This record gives sequence, C-alpha cells and structure tokens, in this order.
Amino acid sequence: MSITGTYILSLQTPMGTQTPTLKLKEDGGKVSGSMAGPMGSNEFDNGTANGNAVTWEMKISAMGQNIALSCNAVVDGDAISGKMTSPMGALDFTGKKED
Repeated sequence: MSITGTYILSLQTPMGTQTPTLKLKEDGGKVSGSMAGPMGSNEFDNGTANGNAVTWEMKISAMGQNIALSCNAVVDGDAISGKMTSPMGALDFTGKKED
C-alpha cells in the first residue's frame, strides 16, 4: 500500500479545530512532503515509511516562534491518524486522503 497522496487533516489546537493539508511522497522508504494551513506551508524531506507507518520532522512558524514538530502516523486505506509532538505538547490528528 502506498502512503503517497494528499490528506486533509483534522486536529484540535488551542486555536480551535485546524484542517491543514498534508502531502506525502514515498520513494523507497524515504518520505518527503509538506503541510499547509492558515499559518503557511512547511516542507520536509526527512521522513521514513515502514509498511503503513510513517514518521517525519518539520519546523513550523506559529505565534512568532519556530516550533519543531515530530510526527508519526499510520495510513489505513484512505484514512490517516497519528500524533504531532512539539515542546508545547502533543496533538492527535485524523485525516482522509483526497480523491
């Protein structure tokens, strides 16, 4: 199963529900992509995939700060779920692959 695709995520944040767009591209177990939302788009190229599990790290700008995110997720068909962890805590997310 390929994790490559565009996913619309849903996550609860202190600023309310956010629905960023996550793009993943897998090539031989290496994962790159981007996440775009109201605070801009952030790219990454340091991810890994093992079966339907994927991990990556990225930096985002929020509230005037650069914040490091460590992300892990599981893709199950058209669904994705996982956790984004930052120095401020962790956020669970779910999402669905776009057609």
